[in-house]
Amino acid sequence: MVASWVEEELATVDLKHKRRNKRLKRLVSDLAAMPAASIPAAVGGGRNETEAAYRFFNNPNVEFDAILAPHREATLNRIREHKTVILAQDTSEIELTRPEQQVVGAGPLDEGSRRGCFIHPLLALSPEGVPLGTVAAECWTREDSPAGVNKPNKATRVKQRKSLPLEDKESLRWVTGLEEAHAVAALIPETEIITVADSESDIYEMLVAGQGTADQTADETDGDASRPRAQWIIRACQNRALRTANADDSDAATHLYDAIEAGDVLAT
Repeated sequence: MVASWVEEELATVDLKHKRRNKRLKRLVSDLAAMPAASIPAAVGGGRNETEAAYRFFNNPNVEFDAILAPHREATLNRIREHKTVILAQDTSEIELTRPEQQVVGAGPLDEGSRRGCFIHPLLALSPEGVPLGTVAAECWTREDSPAGVNKPNKATRVKQRKSLPLEDKESLRWVTGLEEAHAVAALIPETEIITVADSESDIYEMLVAGQGTADQTADETDGDASRPRAQWIIRACQNRALRTANADDSDAATHLYDAIEAGDVLAT
């Protein structure tokens, strides 16, 4: 029996086959009803249902974005009901470490023995903190180091990471999340969109992307350079130098933390 809310949430799902669409709804309903249970226990404990679930997971036509798509559409509809919506982005680890045989496809989570993958969702919330759904998400695994190759020391690794372009770093996810927020703001102009990110997003490229003008990416909306853009808030990590409006103002704060300390309290 599929829960009624699952039927509504996944009404537009398209996995290229009616049986796959039906199986997804059944799995979501079962797993939501028993979120702490194992997959065999959640789907009823029978061999047939368990094998059907794993066949679904292994089907090459069952893709991450295709499963998320109907939920995203339902989330956008809920966003339209609010004047202001927060889009919060952050990264979580999905740990799949096993004591013996490891999960196929899992990668290292750190420099130890922990295995799994990462997920970076863009979660929509009302100003009161009510979850509205996920409008975007990125999932990835890290590659294992080649066997027999000694890892460079920490200082060398840091230097190597700094020399990479943003497109080759995991940090790109923060800018991608901001761009997704801009896309939602353009799609739902009647709702104020504010994206929020933690201190790991305090990178130069994120600040540049946040201060960009609408016409810089107008091609994404058929040349409409007047489309709304998302507002953004990030938790500061770097005490950045500031560009002052008046270069002759010797009393002006020259760094971020000093300017915050000198300013008025806006909220508590």
